[in-house]
Amino acid sequence: MTIEDWRVEIDKIDAELLRLLNARAEIAVRVGESKREAGLSVLNRGREREVRREAARLLLRMPELRERSMITAEALEARA
Repeated sequence: MTIEDWRVEIDKIDAELLRLLNARAEIAVRVGESKREAGLSVLNRGREREVRREAARLLLRMPELRERSMITAEALEARA
């Protein structure tokens, strides 16, 4: 593959990542709306820690990704 071919592949992945992030954000907005309606706090630091821990756990289970990742499981755990 040429550099341009690789760039096209990266662009496709970027578009998919943005689509997924937007879908996640839409759901997060709905969760926030539901929490407000129920009189609950929108911020949930425990849930944030849980999400980071799960990301770290998944990263640790994927050695091929862990070796190339710019994000370390340790960094995710440290923020948890």
